[in-house]
Amino acid sequence: MICGYLPFEDNDKVILFSNILKCRIHYTKHIGELSLDLKKKIMVSEPNNRITLTLIKNHPFYLKGKFLFNQRHP
Repeated sequence: MICGYLPFEDNDKVILFSNILKCRIHYTKHIGELSLDLKKKIMVSEPNNRITLTLIKNHPFYLKGKFLFNQRHP
């Protein structure tokens, strides 16, 4: 959602599934540092090593978005 495209894309299904399983993602330079940090913590192949929902809700990127949303939609 941040970049405007899927994190995994390839015409070759074998390569696509390999990239998904290994969580091979190319991060673009145009996204902000906070969003990149959160994205890297979410996109981890080992479920036990992923950021928890509680930590996501306390991440600076999430909190900034929540603040901006609440300002626009009181």
